Amino acid sequence: MGKIGQSSLFLVIAVFILLAIVMTTLNPSRTSIIGEGSEAEAAIDMAARSCLQILTEREIHRLTQWGGFSERPNVIGGEIPPIDLRTDPPNNTVTLETIQGSLSKRVADQFPPCIQNNMPPRFQTSIGDAQATITIQPLTVIAIINAQVSATIGGRTTTRSEFSTKLNIPLYPLIDTYLMIVQELTSDPESTCISCINELARKNGQTIEKIDIDPSTTLFIITQEGIEADGYPLEFMFGAYRGGRP
Repeated sequence: MGKIGQSSLFLVIAVFILLAIVMTTLNPSRTSIIGEGSEAEAAIDMAARSCLQILTEREIHRLTQWGGFSERPNVIGGEIPPIDLRTDPPNNTVTLETIQGSLSKRVADQFPPCIQNNMPPRFQTSIGDAQATITIQPLTVIAIINAQVSATIGGRTTTRSEFSTKLNIPLYPLIDTYLMIVQELTSDPESTCISCINELARKNGQTIEKIDIDPSTTLFIITQEGIEADGYPLEFMFGAYRGGRP
């Protein structure tokens, strides 16, 4: 290649470099928004995944200790809400759908402050309202949350809006056994098929403890063997009250 050709090639390269510098100067946020693996993006993802997992596990433990409720209604010994078998249908019962709804609301409410507390202080962090969807599957719990999280550093802003995690917590079998016990208690509180309940618990890898609090009230503790949530054994506790008609 002649000297003229080399000079032309160098000139073209210099023009492209100059254009790249100008574009970056005019739009400095572009690389931070779409730059996969950026420092801010990694920080947001790490904080969001951590918060989503910790909050979901914590709320699972909370609900399973309170008979499936996020807030305690009438309680046994200040702790466990009893099913009132005197009413038809019985009061203080929960379903798979109500548990999923309670978990979703509790996780969504606590997600923004958790993000603020877990993002590195070198970032200026903002977060919008959060909406969570918790789905209880046969052997896992899927947590998905939508919330616009933005992190700014050095004048550049990165934004992420959807996060998810899967927890290997078999909550569904616990609820399945709970619902069967409720069905047995409500069909005939005086002649409950204990062998039927124990057989289902055995198939689900569970143990059931039945404690008579007083002549009218019984506490049930269903434990999923070998599984923990939030550092505690995974168990579902609820009471049943079968006193005289109100």
